[in-house]
Amino acid sequence: MKRIVYISSEWLIDTDITVIGRLASEYELHFFYVCNCNSPRYNIEKLKLFCVDHNIQLHLYNHCARYLSIKTF
Repeated sequence: MKRIVYISSEWLIDTDITVIGRLASEYELHFFYVCNCNSPRYNIEKLKLFCVDHNIQLHLYNHCARYLSIKTF
């Protein structure tokens, strides 16, 4: 089975959820999610359950810098 690494930030998660759900049915998916875990825009527990249900390996990365900071990149 082919593998895909999907990297996203919390600003795009609303559209990415539908994309990774479909990709996971055909590929082994590693989802790297960059967010501010102290005040996330999307419920992290809900995301974890979604990934378990769709057999997606979730990798959470907490960033404390401003969103437009070069540190985020």
